[in-house]
Amino acid sequence: MYQQNNSADTFLAEITPLLTDAQKMCLLVNILDLSLSDGTAAFEEQVLFNQFLQAFGISEERFKPFFDVMVLKNDRSVFTNRVHPSNQPGRTVQLKS
Repeated sequence: MYQQNNSADTFLAEITPLLTDAQKMCLLVNILDLSLSDGTAAFEEQVLFNQFLQAFGISEERFKPFFDVMVLKNDRSVFTNRVHPSNQPGRTVQLKS
């Protein structure tokens, strides 16, 4: 199996030159979605995600709007927590640039 025989650095060195920007962003969004699927990203998941960001040359600032959407998507507590900050009267959800 590839994963057992190769490091993340090796994989990233091989795959990065082959991907378009759209493909890189798609991978990053999917990796983030998987890491947040249980509610929080484990430290190891955060480290791996940052490896991908750096290898792909994507800044945290550029990725932040995508991150914000994924956090919103995975924060189901807005349905169960009446005092959730996002549920306050007059609060609207917006992407920040």
